[in-house]
Amino acid sequence: MQPLIQPDLLDKILIRLELKDRPAINYDGLSELYQSWCRRVPFDNLLKILCLKGNEDIEFPGNDEVLFFRSWLKYGTGGTCWAGNGALHTLLNNLGFNSKRRRGTMLIGQATSPDHGSVTVELDGVLYLVDASMLHAEPLELQPGKRCEIKHGAWGLSCHPEENDWLIWWRPLHLPEGCFCRIENKY
Repeated sequence: MQPLIQPDLLDKILIRLELKDRPAINYDGLSELYQSWCRRVPFDNLLKILCLKGNEDIEFPGNDEVLFFRSWLKYGTGGTCWAGNGALHTLLNNLGFNSKRRRGTMLIGQATSPDHGSVTVELDGVLYLVDASMLHAEPLELQPGKRCEIKHGAWGLSCHPEENDWLIWWRPLHLPEGCFCRIENKY
């Protein structure tokens, strides 16, 4: 069952995201929310490091979306892919979007098994990728059999279908030459 974000916490999240109102459940609303997320919620592993170093005051991040938001509001921390995308998925669903968690594989080195969490949103029969790690600032349309891209000097990416999945080419900060991530087309 999808965790419910209590109304007072949801209001604090929207204020911190600098959204004046709840986003409309359409492409413009999704775009506004995702762009705000990309500008204000970092992709980091700070809480994970503190937890692994033995800080008993910090729970291991990634298992509790409400804890993710409370930590972000208090410390300004984000999370790695599973934690950040889990929180984004929960927020989207609590706002009324049809969001699904996805798993993927960062095709770096010998990686062959899923090691990445992501999020898609369906609006009017169209599927969009909104990834809390890739932070591409606008929803990426995922169409079967069609190549899609977002043109941007730093955060641009492209997608093309591969069998039943999608291959996303993007540039993480530690790999400016880019890499592929396979996002699975199953839940």
